[in-house]
Amino acid sequence: MNLASRLEGANKVFGSHILVGESTFEQARGAFEFRLLDKIRVMGKTVAVNVYELIGRKGQLSEAAKQALDAFEKAREAYQARDWETAATCLAGASKLYPDDAAVVLYQRRIANWRASPPHADWDGIHDMRRK
Repeated sequence: MNLASRLEGANKVFGSHILVGESTFEQARGAFEFRLLDKIRVMGKTVAVNVYELIGRKGQLSEAAKQALDAFEKAREAYQARDWETAATCLAGASKLYPDDAAVVLYQRRIANWRASPPHADWDGIHDMRRK
């Protein structure tokens, strides 16, 4: 299947409207603002791909949106490093700015799950979406 089709379905998981892969991101990043949401494996692919959410036109984000994006990126980096405390703190900051951000809620749930049952030592931080 086509990656674009898989990303369309992934919008449900992330609560997003428009997700793009690395190629589209690279071509459009000069004109649009994106945030890296995750690295995922999709049906029909063995290699994980970065997925980006389209946020808006370049240069048109509010100061609050910029702060929320920065907090989310720091949270995602901490999440990848298994630093659940830092990730949770950064997500709380992003949530204060945008309480209805579905990606923030998703990562908060993931962190709660990993705190309760830590990932295996070989966990690579990649979200596997190949299972139904």
